[in-house]
Amino acid sequence: MNAPTVLNSVFNFTQFWNGRARTIHNSIEMGLSPNEAAQRIQSHLVYSNLFFKITGRKNVNPDDIAMMIAEYEKTLITPNSKFDLYLLGKGKLSPKELEGYTLFKTLG
Repeated sequence: MNAPTVLNSVFNFTQFWNGRARTIHNSIEMGLSPNEAAQRIQSHLVYSNLFFKITGRKNVNPDDIAMMIAEYEKTLITPNSKFDLYLLGKGKLSPKELEGYTLFKTLG
């Protein structure tokens, strides 16, 4: 499957295109566990120094990573996109776009 976009992900209540997970913390899906991610960041001098500047702690932990990713993703919103305006009743979609939206709603 293609990787889902992180745009507007702050509004998602499930993860991945088909909503199969509540979080992205799946070592099979993501290729490494949250603890492995923390260890990799901890071993990288620049990243571990940046984490220290932000958190004041020398050890990187998975909760810090999750919080920082979440805070970053909150900034990736697309207000007033063509689709957003359509949903607000302030814009129109092409016939192909409407077909795709109908298919999405039908399949979930």
